[in-house]
Amino acid sequence: MAAFHTGYCIDLLNELKRSLKFTYDIYSSPDGKYGIETENGTWNGMIGELLSEVSKHIVCYFVCLLNVLKGDSRVKEPAIDFR
Repeated sequence: MAAFHTGYCIDLLNELKRSLKFTYDIYSSPDGKYGIETENGTWNGMIGELLSEVSKHIVCYFVCLLNVLKGDSRVKEPAIDFR
């Protein structure tokens, strides 16, 4: 049985589809993750799919939390350039 997707991201995607006249397929990341950087520096999940060019685009809610304290070595450059 095919999954039925709803919500803001799907509404936005459908509006873009209508306006820009394109088609799309929805599938879940094979490992079921959004994506984290692994110990060897690669990414898994949807981010990994995007960075390895398995997927051209991803649609999801992103919550970006940054610790902006000066000198915090945990703050890194983002994996994705959103420009």
